[in-house]
Amino acid sequence: MIENWNKVVAKDDFVYHLGDFCFGRGTSSQDALRYFEQLNGKIIMIAGNHDRHAQRIKEYFYKWYEGIYEAKIRGEKIVLCHYPMLSWNAAFHGRPHLFGHCHSGPNKKITHQLNSYDVGVDNNNFTPISYDEVLVKLDETIKLPLLGD
Repeated sequence: MIENWNKVVAKDDFVYHLGDFCFGRGTSSQDALRYFEQLNGKIIMIAGNHDRHAQRIKEYFYKWYEGIYEAKIRGEKIVLCHYPMLSWNAAFHGRPHLFGHCHSGPNKKITHQLNSYDVGVDNNNFTPISYDEVLVKLDETIKLPLLGD
């Protein structure tokens, strides 16, 4: 995953990481720091439920947030949270929502709200995706059939 990350993220790129940075049996805060130091970019962390190791090194992140964060990208606000939400600020006015947590992917589809997308690596070939790619994915969600259709 480090190689995939560094292929698409340059040293000065800003990256919004939506949680679960480093976890698993046998991992430690030292592991989190070792992984962190190998990654390109300035990482803005929106913490997830498995970020106790990352929290111990949070001073290394460009910024650290917990809960819901509203970013402004290219002049547009976007709602970021580790968890998928049923609704969010300005959801019905076209404001998009990005999340992680679900570990969806080609073999594990999840149902989520229109104009929201799971940016987790499991759902994106274990590679961070650009904002341009996010916009394409969000556009595709608008074309999904609603539940019951």
